Amino acid sequence: MKQNNQFYSRYLSENYPDPDPENLSIKKDYIIPRYPYSAIYEEPTFDYVMIKTTTDMMYQDRGGSLYESTKRYWYVGEKITNYTYVISVVDQIVQRVYIADTWHRFADGEWKGRWGFFGREAKGEEFEKLIGKRIPEKYRIRGNANPVLYKVN
Repeated sequence: MKQNNQFYSRYLSENYPDPDPENLSIKKDYIIPRYPYSAIYEEPTFDYVMIKTTTDMMYQDRGGSLYESTKRYWYVGEKITNYTYVISVVDQIVQRVYIADTWHRFADGEWKGRWGFFGREAKGEEFEKLIGKRIPEKYRIRGNANPVLYKVN
């Protein structure tokens, strides 16, 4: 197995202390948590934006950080500033929920016109019950390539 020890070790230690080997799987040369696909989350009561990222983006582009791969460079409209909660999804599984303290639009450079947020991880039972759950089918529509999805009522 080809491993990038620097990135996957840091990711596991930061996000999954003392990982159980039974709950890990190999995905494109990286180790990621494995959750049962039958565990679909119950729709949260709060409004949120869901950002789907990939293991490739996390490890190759953003240094192995789930937060870094979730928080920035999204081609969306100003509507995004109405959302405080961001659900971070990798491979259809909710990994984290973040609180977006501020949204900002990049004014120049390579990412001109794209949006990002500065925030922190959301704590509490309401958020933790989403972690490890598969996103509902309404967010897994075949052919929908948009990585940013807004709560569907």
